[in-house]
Order: sequence, then structure tokens, then C-alpha cells
Amino acid sequence: MLVDNARAPGHNIGAEIVAKSKPDGYTPLMTTSALAVAPSLYSKLNYDPLKDLSPVVNAAYAPFLLVVRPAMPAKSVQELIDFAKSQPGQIMFASTGSGTPASCRRAIQDHGGN
Repeated sequence: MLVDNARAPGHNIGAEIVAKSKPDGYTPLMTTSALAVAPSLYSKLNYDPLKDLSPVVNAAYAPFLLVVRPAMPAKSVQELIDFAKSQPGQIMFASTGSGTPASCRRAIQDHGGN
């Protein structure tokens, strides 16, 4: 098996490659729930996840992790929230990319969701 790690926001390039490939089963796509979110986030996709791709298996369940550097004084989520509030605009957030579950979770929190 040849692996082509086509990096793009929300896995869009890889999904498009698979969606437009010859439908012979030799070009699978390993993705996340970002595939389901993509039509809501991107106004122009060159594929339709529902029409061009078919699910085969739910290969894994992945928990979300919140991590900080060891030097960070926060040792709990509440301590991290308190630390961030004490230093507005100073705390950086990183995720696995636009349209991925982690970035969507952050967007929900930014808009007052739990």
C-alpha cells in the first residue's frame, strides 16, 4: 500500500483525490469526522462526501486531549482557565487543523457552548 499524506484543511485534498479516483476499491481514504463537517465549513468542495464516498468501517474512536507544556503553572482545566483569564490575549491555542473535530470544538467554546 502506498500512503499519500495529502495535507489540507479538514482533509479536503485527500478526500477529493479519493472521490475522483477510479471506483475500483484501490484508493481508500482514512479520515476523521472532518469529512462530515467539510460541506458546512467550505463553500466550494470539488466532491460531495455523501454521493462520492461510501463508509466502510469506523476504524477508531479518538478521545480529545488538552495538553500544556510542563512549565505551565496550570495543573487542571480550571487552573488553565483562570491563568488564561488573568492574561488576556497571551495564551495560544493549536489544533490539528481547520475543519477537524478539535478546531470545531474550540469554535463551539468561543461562541459560548460547552
